[in-house]
Amino acid sequence: METDWSTTTLLYRCWHLRDVAWCERYNGSIGDIHRNWSPDVRTLVAIFGKDKLHANITKQFDKTPYNTIKCRHIVIPADAYDGDQKYRTPYVSIYIDLENNHLISEVASWSQIYCIPRWQTVSG
Repeated sequence: METDWSTTTLLYRCWHLRDVAWCERYNGSIGDIHRNWSPDVRTLVAIFGKDKLHANITKQFDKTPYNTIKCRHIVIPADAYDGDQKYRTPYVSIYIDLENNHLISEVASWSQIYCIPRWQTVSG
């Protein structure tokens, strides 16, 4: 669940389980969430702008805008994240360019973004 700020609407997307991994916190709630993502270059430029992307990606934009880039989206509880900033929100949303080992975006988030339904968890 994300917000499309250009049209102020909610975006609901379903991601395949093969691309998503998560772990539980001490109390059984969902903690870190990692999602592998392979957008094309033009999608990355449209979402983040050229100034936040690695130079290798901005070079590709004019010649091969449909090349896919391996990225990862991570949502982590703010109290467990040791970033440059101290967050006053419950979560931090991080986008990483895996091919160039580049941090694209690191922003505060009031929601966990991902809804991971679980019916029954058996402890022990």
